[in-house]
Amino acid sequence: MTDLTAVFNTRIVALPLAGMFQQAMRSTGGTFALLLLFLIDQVLNLPGAYITAGRMLWTLARDDAVPFSGFVRRVDSKWRNPFNAQVICGVCVTILGAIYVGNATAFTAFVGCFTILTTWSYCAAILPHLLTRRRNVPRGPFWMSTWVAYIVSGTACAYILVFNVLYMFPYVYPVTVPLMNYACVMSGGLTIL
Repeated sequence: MTDLTAVFNTRIVALPLAGMFQQAMRSTGGTFALLLLFLIDQVLNLPGAYITAGRMLWTLARDDAVPFSGFVRRVDSKWRNPFNAQVICGVCVTILGAIYVGNATAFTAFVGCFTILTTWSYCAAILPHLLTRRRNVPRGPFWMSTWVAYIVSGTACAYILVFNVLYMFPYVYPVTVPLMNYACVMSGGLTIL
């Protein structure tokens, strides 16, 4: 890549990846070929991800871990699959797509908080285990000795805390409203929700 400004200002359907491919390949045909590989990857993987999300929602509903689990966990007798869970996932994906159509900044904030929320979920599993001195989890085949477990768990929690703060910093200075990192607002709002 030789010109970062040209990448961000590309006229190829406002897709920076296409601008990068165009600079790398220096031909329209090469750019098309690389974008076609990108499209094929999406076409092959997105249905599997969507079905996996529906099955995971169904599994959580079986264990009464979601609201309205009686409705969500039903297996459709005609289709013999968790149809309700798949429909709910479809509605959620559509709503998330509508966020992007309505406001790209809000969608970017939502996507940007993924790392923060994911690592918080790890910390939510590690920290109570650490604070209760490992009394509430039965020993398994990969049980660490006490001093190693405290070092590893403490380091993991400290790493999560420090890096989540760094992930919430603004992307550029001076900070403007469109370029602000709203991941902290989105993470707090989703945590409260």
